[in-house]
Amino acid sequence: LHRRHRHDDVANTKSIAYCLRIEKGPTSLLGPYQSDYWFDLYVSLMMRGLSAIPRQAALAFFLLASPKTISAFSSMSSSRRSFGGAASSSSYSTSTTTTSSTSALKQALASVDYGLGMDQQAMMESDMLVTVDENDLFVEDAVVSKKLAHTFSAEQPRGICHRAFSLFLFNPKGEMLLTQRANSKITFPSVWTNTCCSHPLVGMTPNEVDITPDAYPQFDGIKHAAIRKTKHELGITSIEHSNIQFISRFHYWASDTRTHGPMAPWGEHEVDYILFCQMPEEPKLDNVDSDEVANTKYV
Repeated sequence: LHRRHRHDDVANTKSIAYCLRIEKGPTSLLGPYQSDYWFDLYVSLMMRGLSAIPRQAALAFFLLASPKTISAFSSMSSSRRSFGGAASSSSYSTSTTTTSSTSALKQALASVDYGLGMDQQAMMESDMLVTVDENDLFVEDAVVSKKLAHTFSAEQPRGICHRAFSLFLFNPKGEMLLTQRANSKITFPSVWTNTCCSHPLVGMTPNEVDITPDAYPQFDGIKHAAIRKTKHELGITSIEHSNIQFISRFHYWASDTRTHGPMAPWGEHEVDYILFCQMPEEPKLDNVDSDEVANTKYV
């Protein structure tokens, strides 16, 4: 994909997200040679002056890379926090420790807006979900992509259980903000729902993985995810962590028969966290992502 689109910056950023899928957990799936290849490819994209690299592609690189390549990337990223512009040097020191390198890389990833330059298919491939059992206990060695988790098939007729949230946002008058899912959504397109429904992800900054039962009742990770995703879908940046109230959670599954009929290949199997947020001022909705949300209304 990279070679096919090597003259197209946008295609390159999407291609690397597709190529670097992680579907069996946060371990090094490739040997040193392949890891170094992906590192070289990633650096070459940045040196060509891309203004932004999809966060999930960066995370995938981080999970695949060997300690050597992480160290090398860290020494370069200290002067390139925004992933844009020309590299400050063509030589990369490998003397930095893996621990400090990992920290620097995570800081660099935090500067990139989630979902930037990515369509629905790219996010389905690259978002890494928090896989849990029926008791909402994190299955650390079974981190999967959003696409795989939502696939209903003979091998996994109810998909793979993962953590999700449903945020209900209220204005000062007590009206709840409803949203209509965009027609481009792969699961449940055009359906009216509450303010924001999505998933916490593995590898995000700040951390979105709550370890239960210790995280009860604050569930800081799930709240971080709600703030991130509400910004991404609706452009709302005024939500304070302290304004979000955890109400309850429930375990369910539902196939998308509304869209695909009785043999639907897509569906949900989630432990869903219900979050309420009472806003002191009604947020402006002048930056809604049309690839996520088709319409909004207060009721």
